[in-house]
Amino acid sequence: MSELFALTSAVSYGFADFLGGLASRRRHVLRVLVIAHPIGLVVVAIAALISGGSPGAADLWWGAAAGSAGLLGLGFFYRSLAIGTMGVVAPVTATVGAAIPVIAGVALGERPNRAVLVGVGVALLAILLVSAGDSTGWIEDRATMKKALGGSLVAGLGFGLFFVLIERVGSEAGMWPLVAARATSSAIIVLLLVLVRPVPARRGARQSVVAGVLDVTANMFVLLAFDGGLLVIVSALAALYPAVTVLLARFVLLERMRTVQLVGVGLAIMAVPLISSG
Repeated sequence: MSELFALTSAVSYGFADFLGGLASRRRHVLRVLVIAHPIGLVVVAIAALISGGSPGAADLWWGAAAGSAGLLGLGFFYRSLAIGTMGVVAPVTATVGAAIPVIAGVALGERPNRAVLVGVGVALLAILLVSAGDSTGWIEDRATMKKALGGSLVAGLGFGLFFVLIERVGSEAGMWPLVAARATSSAIIVLLLVLVRPVPARRGARQSVVAGVLDVTANMFVLLAFDGGLLVIVSALAALYPAVTVLLARFVLLERMRTVQLVGVGLAIMAVPLISSG
């Protein structure tokens, strides 16, 4: 059942990231997140009240730490989706986000098989391929391309840390660690909004709302998957979300990519199930 929950989270993440990326092209990323995260907080708080649970102080601290890491990842991810090609940004982020829990899992005593190690190698090759070549047919200039790819790597780091941290909560905690996660990230966003004061925008609010609901829904399925599932396998299956994001970008936005980048995207998507075979 944990594998099904993880795959369901991947679908939800994929739609959320597509909509969040669209919204970030129309308004500052902080103005996207200041809508998405409080909305997500309301949704997960209702779910926590309904499902119950008895979280300890450690569970809530793990949740708060995971929320901070997830916010780091989501902020850089939405920004990279806004300035780059979704079909490239999403797989790069996912491969990094899937590799980090593998490293953490090994450090914590999990022993992945040879296929997992091959998957990590394929993921690294995929990152090199999607960043290869000039910017023709992708982004306007090389500086923007590097910025988008750099943001993708940081986003993957944030997402990977989110999986590692949220996996540490106890099975009796219910959804309350995610409440702590969203409360923490929402508070940070409000603080940043006050400090940065980005230009207000009217467009993209609806996408921000739906993205927030879908993102926290995906988080809830991840938490359910970790109840009995291994860190390496659950996090890697959840990282299959680029398949959804790439398809939406291809058929909705009609994105086109260079051949070498398409090969890299294909390898990135192939790498995730290899990593999950541990």
